[in-house]
Amino acid sequence: MRTKTLTLSALCATLSAALLLAASYAPTMRLACIFLAACCTIPPAFEGETFASYLAFFAAGLLMLLLSPQKATVLLYLFFGHYILFKIYAERRIFKKVWLLAAKCLYFCFFAGACIVSIHALSLMPQNMLALLQLPQVLLLIFGIPVLWFILDKACQSVIVFYHERIRAHVFSDKNRE
Repeated sequence: MRTKTLTLSALCATLSAALLLAASYAPTMRLACIFLAACCTIPPAFEGETFASYLAFFAAGLLMLLLSPQKATVLLYLFFGHYILFKIYAERRIFKKVWLLAAKCLYFCFFAGACIVSIHALSLMPQNMLALLQLPQVLLLIFGIPVLWFILDKACQSVIVFYHERIRAHVFSDKNRE
């Protein structure tokens, strides 16, 4: 059984790395490729192998930090890609809907804030752009981040349902199980 988990994790990491490399070269599809790269880590997480899914996630991210020409793309993947893994884990552990929504929103907002702070700290944002962050823009960020979380959460949920109903049945059918 460990061989199947290792193979599945390696496959997921490879698919994630390929999609991140595609995101580096296709600027019009950058966010879609980052989202799909994060979705490639669903199968091990859904099969109950949380460690293997995080291992595949970080293996793809670290490999692409070394190989990708666009480091900002990989940083977006590393900051927001693991949300889908947290979502699967939290939905299995937290049963009250209010606590689950609060935990997922706080988790996303924390990493969105960390992304903004790191962009500022690494000076990836031009200095004249920092002057534009006045009160209306800051309020837009404060209220826009939960809206982004809601959209991401719904997109993740639809991908998880698609995996569960369409893909998992074909990959892990009863005749393929050991």
